[in-house]
Amino acid sequence: MKTKHLIAGLAGSLTISLCGIASAKSTVHESVQSALNWHLPEMECTKPLLRGQGIAIVDGTGDRTQTDVDSYTLNRHARKMKRYESCLSAYKDVLNTDFETLKGSVQYGLTGAQANTILENMKLIQSTIISLNK
Repeated sequence: MKTKHLIAGLAGSLTISLCGIASAKSTVHESVQSALNWHLPEMECTKPLLRGQGIAIVDGTGDRTQTDVDSYTLNRHARKMKRYESCLSAYKDVLNTDFETLKGSVQYGLTGAQANTILENMKLIQSTIISLNK
């Protein structure tokens, strides 16, 4: 939710930046150029699957799945899940750092098209983080 409020606050900052600085400059600052060229990094984390025979058990709260595997397989799966969660956390950290970098590029002044491109990139980061939390 933090990024949602940041984008809303950033829209006002972009409007202010558009008026003054961008019209006076004819060259694009390197931070703005890197923000315009930004692409979503590839997520290399793959969620491990627990192999085994699944049996659907229905109780009062909804569907549950019980897997018929031994404790060694369950422990291996728990270790794999821990590595996956660590990888996912590192990926989110990279996205948050990129978000802050995009936000910081505003201080150099932007044209309308540049502002729209950077805002689209920020929206992409925000939607990716939200989808990873589900």
